Amino acid sequence: MAIKESDLPKDTKTAKGAGASRASPPASGRTKGSGRVNAERPVRTLYGEILSRMNCSRMFIVAALFAALAAVAQFAYYYGVVMPKRISQKCELPTVGFEHDPKIWGTFRSHLYFGLRARHELSPLFGMMWYQQPGVDGQIPRIHHWCEQDNGPSRYAWTVADGRTFGRQSIRDGSMDLFTDWLNDGPIWTARITTKSTTASNYALLFYFALQDEKSKLYAFYKDNELDYFTGESELFGKFSVNFSTSADFASRSFVALKTMEHWDLSQMKELALSATVIDRHRRMLRLQSLYFPEDSVPELEPRLIMLQINVPSNSSTEISFSVDEKEPIKGKKFSEILEQRVEEFNKKFETTYGLSAKGYSDIYLEMGRMALSNMLGSIGYAYGFNVVQSSYSSKPSHYGPHALFSTCPSRSVFPRGFLWDEGFHQLLFRKFDPSLSLEVPSLDTFLLVLLLNCFGLKTRSRQRFTIVWLVGGFTAPDLPEYSLSVVKIIASWLDKMNIDGWIPREMILGREAEQRVPAEFIVQRDSIANPPMLFYLIDKYLDDENHSKQYSDQLKKFYPRLRLWHSWLNATQLGKRAGTYRWRGRNATTDDELNPKTLPSGLDDFPRATHPTDDVSFCKHFSTLLQASHLEPTIRLFLFIYLPGQAAKFVRTSL
Repeated sequence: MAIKESDLPKDTKTAKGAGASRASPPASGRTKGSGRVNAERPVRTLYGEILSRMNCSRMFIVAALFAALAAVAQFAYYYGVVMPKRISQKCELPTVGFEHDPKIWGTFRSHLYFGLRARHELSPLFGMMWYQQPGVDGQIPRIHHWCEQDNGPSRYAWTVADGRTFGRQSIRDGSMDLFTDWLNDGPIWTARITTKSTTASNYALLFYFALQDEKSKLYAFYKDNELDYFTGESELFGKFSVNFSTSADFASRSFVALKTMEHWDLSQMKELALSATVIDRHRRMLRLQSLYFPEDSVPELEPRLIMLQINVPSNSSTEISFSVDEKEPIKGKKFSEILEQRVEEFNKKFETTYGLSAKGYSDIYLEMGRMALSNMLGSIGYAYGFNVVQSSYSSKPSHYGPHALFSTCPSRSVFPRGFLWDEGFHQLLFRKFDPSLSLEVPSLDTFLLVLLLNCFGLKTRSRQRFTIVWLVGGFTAPDLPEYSLSVVKIIASWLDKMNIDGWIPREMILGREAEQRVPAEFIVQRDSIANPPMLFYLIDKYLDDENHSKQYSDQLKKFYPRLRLWHSWLNATQLGKRAGTYRWRGRNATTDDELNPKTLPSGLDDFPRATHPTDDVSFCKHFSTLLQASHLEPTIRLFLFIYLPGQAAKFVRTSL
């Protein structure tokens, strides 16, 4: 049967036609034999080439998309993960801190009216509290523990102290004068608490001794069911003992002891004392419960905190002594003799340095001068813990540390923590330098007038903080090498707080006790906020003194890499909009609470500035501090070339 072309499927007809077309040579083409090529490209070959090109385009697009996604992911990872973590990374440059004896006790709990500890994060803690016995049953006593501005004693001040080996403090609380004297001899120390009053009244003195680590132990010894003394063991001090001696009768004692760490907190010591206080109706006084608190605590554990209360009359004397390795504690007459000897030595050095007596100034001026210096030295504190910080690349705060800070806190009631730029002024007072380099103020009378504001009970924040500026201008530090070494140690302590970018927190709020003294909105430290680099000026003053620059050449050499990194960070992050200008960050431009928003980063918080902060504002002070820092760098390099010619070139080359 013959099949017609019309009966074939359309595709078949097309294929057949195509086959016929391929079979019939084109009119214009050349045969294979004659070397002629077809002018029309085959359809399938063209289609395949188009597909190939499309595949290449798709692959390119896919590759480009993957590359873009990878770049976005890398960008997001870098700025979302890497950069936010940099704020908590410590500087990788060699640390510049100094070795110290961690067993030496001092008044390094400067936020208390009286407290002692060693410069070690796990040091035992000693503290004192007191209150006047209320005259009405059920009345809650007002316990004094932390230095307070509004509800505390009318006056408190170190009358003479060196901040390291001894101190005498006078406290006025109502009609009672309370005196705290202390001294140390290596790892042992003794404190004498004396009360004097012109009115008949009774007071409660509370002394506590707290352990901070799990391995240390306390062993209490009793007499007539009351605490007599206690001993202990720790990895830091080995075996030690704490003894009490008082002019009050033994029956006036009471105590409370805690066995487990979860039942107490250093920041809640007053609350603990109140919760353990009962009414002694026989004596009509308040006292502690004289038991382990809580009573159902783990029986096999030894106490970790012991608090002793001694109810004393208006005039009394109490001694607390800490001794190690069965060494004889310093007590009684021996204590008085050593204390008087150290006071006399301090006064002689003070007069040798300042010569106020030789200049004809009366005793009141000498007393005020010694008190001003002693309050600075007695306010040196030790803090350990983490900073709460927030990166400019993150919306959440994080922790930076742990840190151990050795710093001066002269405003013990309001600012009991380290401030970066304040420290430079504090150390100008401490540093030892040639008397010919001493700075001058308009008159010594002006200096002493401002001194009155700080030393005799006028308690205004601005006065307390800015008095030190006048002290720096008018007071030459004692000519004592050990004080100067303390200055270098404190500078090193601050420089070691630098992070990997060169940023140093402007406030060091370390530990729960410190955090409770700061409003919540100021606890978080942000890495966009700077502080005037006053330490540059302080170090420059060291370099101005040929004797000191030689004496501390090794220490200054260690400082340089961190100072250079700090300067680079300041110069990169604090720029203004116009070239060569600088601007403080951190002013609140949206607040309705202040006409002139504070400029906390500048250090001069309340100094009048533009009422509406903008990014167009520049600050002359910021420029001047960075100019000082820029001046210091070549000074250090020149100093190294002069005094360390064999090492300076290598050091400067690697540091830059």
